[in-house]
Amino acid sequence: MIDQENLRTLSPYGIILAAADAIRDLGSVPACHLYAVMCGVLTIDRFEAVICILIDAGLGTRCGDLLRWGGPKGGAVCGPSTGLHGL
Repeated sequence: MIDQENLRTLSPYGIILAAADAIRDLGSVPACHLYAVMCGVLTIDRFEAVICILIDAGLGTRCGDLLRWGGPKGGAVCGPSTGLHGL
């Protein structure tokens, strides 16, 4: 999943990619569990913004508290076939 020590060194874009990678790797994850890992770096408002970016990019869905991966099955999160291309 996400290494909290490395998370502290990431740029905002890197944090978005880390969240996307975690959701992709797990397939689905309760948002509260993902936030528990990221809360040392992000406020809840920033976390929600990251999740909204991923959903708006077509890389995931949210049903209640459950986040589900909706992007490519493997490989890079950012690329021409994803909504994060060019960010």
